[in-house]
Amino acid sequence: MKLICPGRQIPGKNPFHIVEAVATLRGVSLLCVGNGPLHHLLVAKAKLLCPGKCRFLRALENKTLIKKMAEADVVTLNSYYHGWSKVMMEAMLLGKPVIVNQEVTKIVKELSVRPPVCEFCPDTKEGYACAIKKMKNRKIRKKIAYRAKRWAWQLADPKHSQIEHAKVILKIIEKFNRLGTNHNADKKK
Repeated sequence: MKLICPGRQIPGKNPFHIVEAVATLRGVSLLCVGNGPLHHLLVAKAKLLCPGKCRFLRALENKTLIKKMAEADVVTLNSYYHGWSKVMMEAMLLGKPVIVNQEVTKIVKELSVRPPVCEFCPDTKEGYACAIKKMKNRKIRKKIAYRAKRWAWQLADPKHSQIEHAKVILKIIEKFNRLGTNHNADKKK
């Protein structure tokens, strides 16, 4: 089974437990994509724990990253950030099951739904290993991927999101133009 773990390799997204979990499992490979202050430590840990099971690529152009996610069986990540991450959104829109630490559900309301749209696990080596083992079952993987895709397309349909994003930007530009006009009028007085 092919896993991909995209994201900045920083303390708030620390993928060490994912690498540790992969080291304990047979038939699982991991591609880590990203850069950051933990990159060298992560590479060293993977070489020590599971030589040949983990590959590392530095940051990729987004369309190349999306292609890599589409080729993977599962997208896995770790996050302690407030927000439904772009990586999770893209993976779910692609119909890929996502494994993420359960702590993220406390801070990201889009993920706190029933039935779950991701496989949530404790942020431990054992937690990730259990979730990855579960994802080896194709039926479970497909079921979670299906729910994830439906949920993501409801919340983040790219065509609809583009339109809404453009409306917000135009509204802000219009507001600043009005303020700029009033501001310039005040200067002339």
